[in-house]
Amino acid sequence: MIFLHVLHLLPLLSTFSLILSVAPAEVTVLDLNEDTASARYLGHVPIEKILGSVTACGRVFIKSFKGRDPFMQLRLSTYHSSDRFRIELWVDKVRPVMANTWRFLMPQEHLKPNRWYHVCVTYEAAGPQSKYELYLDGTAVATLWFEVIWPVNGDGFFVGRSDSDAKSMDAFITQVNMWDYVLDPDDILSIANCSSDLQGNYVSWNNGFELTNMTSSTKNLESLCQQTVGVTYMWFPYVSDKEAFYLCDALGTHLPLPADHGECFEIHRVSREAWSSNEYFFGFITPLSDDIQEGKFYRNFDRQVVPYSKLLWTHDEPNGDVYENCILMSEFGYYDTECMGIHCATCKFEEQKVFTLRGTCERELRNTYFFAQQTDGVGSLWFKGYGRYQIQKQKSWVWLDGTTPIATMDQADFNYPMGRRTWTLTGQVSICGQKSGKRQISLSVCKELEFTCDNALCVALAKRCDLKYDCQDQSDEKDCNLISFPVGYRSDLPPTVSSGFATEVSMALTISALGVDTSKTQLYATYLMQLWWQDDRLSYRNMKASNSLNLVPPELMHQIWTPVVGFVNTERNEHTTVDEESSMVVIRKTVMQEWNTSSSVEEELYPGRGNDLHLSRKYTTLFVCDFDLNLYPFDVQRCAIELQLMAASSGQLVFQRQQVTADYTGPNYLMEYEVGALNLNFSYGSESGAYREVMIQVTLGRRSGYAILTIYIPSLILLIICYVTLFFRPEIFEVRVMSALTSLLVVATLFTQASSSLPKTSYFKMVDIWLLFCIGVIFLIIIFHALVDASLNHSETSNAWVPATARRIIYRTAAKWLPEKPARRKDNWKASWRNYVFGASTASNSAASPGDVPAISVNIAQHDNKLRRRQFNDDEIHKNEANEAFNHLDEDLKPDVIHNLHRDSIDVDIANLVAARLNKEKDDTRNMSKAKKFNSKHKSLDDQFLPHVEAVLTKKNKKSDAVEKDNGGSTNKRADRLILCSKIVILVLVIIFNFAYWGYILT
Repeated sequence: MIFLHVLHLLPLLSTFSLILSVAPAEVTVLDLNEDTASARYLGHVPIEKILGSVTACGRVFIKSFKGRDPFMQLRLSTYHSSDRFRIELWVDKVRPVMANTWRFLMPQEHLKPNRWYHVCVTYEAAGPQSKYELYLDGTAVATLWFEVIWPVNGDGFFVGRSDSDAKSMDAFITQVNMWDYVLDPDDILSIANCSSDLQGNYVSWNNGFELTNMTSSTKNLESLCQQTVGVTYMWFPYVSDKEAFYLCDALGTHLPLPADHGECFEIHRVSREAWSSNEYFFGFITPLSDDIQEGKFYRNFDRQVVPYSKLLWTHDEPNGDVYENCILMSEFGYYDTECMGIHCATCKFEEQKVFTLRGTCERELRNTYFFAQQTDGVGSLWFKGYGRYQIQKQKSWVWLDGTTPIATMDQADFNYPMGRRTWTLTGQVSICGQKSGKRQISLSVCKELEFTCDNALCVALAKRCDLKYDCQDQSDEKDCNLISFPVGYRSDLPPTVSSGFATEVSMALTISALGVDTSKTQLYATYLMQLWWQDDRLSYRNMKASNSLNLVPPELMHQIWTPVVGFVNTERNEHTTVDEESSMVVIRKTVMQEWNTSSSVEEELYPGRGNDLHLSRKYTTLFVCDFDLNLYPFDVQRCAIELQLMAASSGQLVFQRQQVTADYTGPNYLMEYEVGALNLNFSYGSESGAYREVMIQVTLGRRSGYAILTIYIPSLILLIICYVTLFFRPEIFEVRVMSALTSLLVVATLFTQASSSLPKTSYFKMVDIWLLFCIGVIFLIIIFHALVDASLNHSETSNAWVPATARRIIYRTAAKWLPEKPARRKDNWKASWRNYVFGASTASNSAASPGDVPAISVNIAQHDNKLRRRQFNDDEIHKNEANEAFNHLDEDLKPDVIHNLHRDSIDVDIANLVAARLNKEKDDTRNMSKAKKFNSKHKSLDDQFLPHVEAVLTKKNKKSDAVEKDNGGSTNKRADRLILCSKIVILVLVIIFNFAYWGYILT
């Protein structure tokens, strides 16, 4: 039914006039209770007027939200659905529309039903940008700047629904006015607090509206500003102390704890008004008990101790000792009682609490916000939603859409819907396309940044899953699943399947320990490898600011795609693994994207893109290196740690070069090396474009102190010792040679040891060159010693044949007089000796006569050169044989031998030798009779022969000394020159080598 209702409460005023007067006692209020309700302004709206600035205000009482509630709008009829100016109200926002430009203004506090709001929106064109401001109850709560392109004008103004809206508001509306300028904030505040009733110069509330499907009434203006503020109570009879604790805490408040006796009296006074009988008046349950420790009274909601002096005890209380631990409140104070009894409870509210229904997947706040009411009597409780939903107690608790049941609650402790409960969807009303069945749904007063415990208590959301219990029922540490997987997620596919771009992997390698085995050319590294990447397919729940709390449990790590990094230069082709030693956290970098409305648990959802998955694990790996030992032990090695992305090809997986780092935190000085800088090089794999690689080069400078101490210094000392042997006396050839040979052996041993501790290479190392040089120099010194000794012995070898020749002559001469006797074993030596001296042809001849001695001398002379050349090495053996042969001569032949030697002018040395031999025999003769016989027999020979021998010997010695002096002097000079030359050559050679050797190393 359409009817007209024209307001004629005040005379018509000019459209552009401003009326400032005392607020009237009553104002007209429109009741929009139908979906088709609307009100069209009856005053004149000039279409020709272009609004450069606007102020639009109105007072509204929202009974229930319908989602997009049109409050007021200015329309241009010549354009279909052309909203030139419009204000829409939502639970959490206000949307102003200017010339079809739609924006949102977000107040900090949400709008609530069942209370009056004064809403004002101002618009001012300021250059290319326009300024919007939102005022709620006279206070500016939001500001917005944006550009308006089209002109703002219209020919019709509506309150509530227009012809283009599907539904109208469910609200009371009054005092809707519009100005073509920005109203002063003080004027807005005066209208909001009912101090004035200013009328608009563009649209005036008093000009009247044409009403459709709505009613109007008049109300006192001041009553609109008197919001329901104050203390309210809810009453629950016949409950236990634990149920009372639960009820008040779950309703967002606590059991009252009066501070004085007046408050106790007031609570009982209000209860008498609420109840018709006096059966519940005697005492109410308080939040106090001393069940933890006798005599200390704790508040149940925060476990804090209340001082005994602040408790309002009645006379002779408490008197229950350990048997009465609960405290009741009478009209006159506190008294203790047993905790097992049934009593009355009242919950005290300072303000109306808003309940949130979670786990329904509803996205509109009007369908998730409820407030508790107790209008059907004492003990009754039901929940009215901001929209059409409500929760009532029938046979069981029922969630209703109007009158249609959506779900019913299963039986629970205390049997109230507050907290996290199990509901059964009926399927009669479609909720996000869900099928009928059981579902976890929570109802609590907890706000966005709070977590609802199973018992409906609230704790800070940041305390959920923080590895410690904060809820009394310990439910805050349950179901701490950080990662939400989409349907069809596969852990074997990289994230590029959804984004279309290559996934960038960042890496940080922190090396804590290094070890080098030079003989095997291997590098031992202990390091922490950290990989992080983004997976836009995932979403994360309730991430904490502290990354250590965003830990991914081990059972989920294996379900997530992770990059596999291969260690290329290892013997067994090792790679990264995800196991119990791995740790994965999510690094929060973005703000919350949305709330998970499908979960009964408060869950902030964070997107996968923008937040990093961080995988870390410690490894100990043996890397094979390529060492260049040319400069050993003064070399610098560069061993590479080659890492390769193996999880996907280079088109799908790449290193983020700016975020790949390598650091060494261990000691810089190792046993054999000094660790230098780490260098990064990026490349493709062995196959062109196959896999991305990064090579971390570790610079290792060898610490040469050990080699210097064990190789260079000992070898240098040995070389100096060998060089010093050139300064020894030339005559001690054995000492010189033995010192040089010993040094040569030690240096050779050093060379063997040094080679055994290094890899076998086909090229020479610097230490090899040094030791080989030392060996060569020592060998050269030994050669010089041999040359010097040969030079010194040149003159001696020219006369060295004389004693041997003399002996041989004596022995040959004596052999002539050897008698031919029958062969006896002991005389076999004679034949052998004869054969040795004269050969087999003369051994069988008869004994020679003394007349043959000259012939023998001639024969001896012919063999002189041969004897000089032979120089028997076994001289001592020949000497012993000759002495034994001489001893076997017959005594009567010995004088004849000597006589013949003297007669033939045998060399004085020979005579001297024979005389010395005879004298020795005379001295050694022990048989006195034989001695006497010998002396008497040869006395004439001695008298004749010995003086002559002495004279000849003297002459010969003088001649020999002169010859030896001439020959020896020239030989010593030659040896000295050779020694000096060897010293200079060795020294110059060592100096030149060292200049070249160390110069090459330094450069």
